[in-house]
Amino acid sequence: MGRINFCQDLYFRLARFVVTAPPLRERVEDTPLLAQHFMHLFAREMGRDAASLSTEAHAALCSYAFPGNVRELKNIIERALIESRGLEIQAHHLHFLTAPQRPTSDGEVAPIDQKLPDNLDDAVEQTER
Repeated sequence: MGRINFCQDLYFRLARFVVTAPPLRERVEDTPLLAQHFMHLFAREMGRDAASLSTEAHAALCSYAFPGNVRELKNIIERALIESRGLEIQAHHLHFLTAPQRPTSDGEVAPIDQKLPDNLDDAVEQTER
């Protein structure tokens, strides 16, 4: 059986039941619930009590578009939990790939001021410290 036949066979086996879910940016109300789930999951893996989100961190998560969808949220929460050392997660513990967006009064979207690292190696070194 060739690679193409195998791929088609696998696709048709998996495609029996297709679930379509809207992206996280269209389900803002799910963000805090998913964040809480990931905090509990990672806290258990790390042998810690689950942390909580500060009001500012909660607002930042809810205003972010999550281009990487749920997987990006999961990674952000894991890193935030490590950086917060199990204490309350603050907004500065959240590291987004792009600047979070905040809706303005006229319905437009404006970036939230947040300094992203210029050098990834420096950010990793600081996080490890």
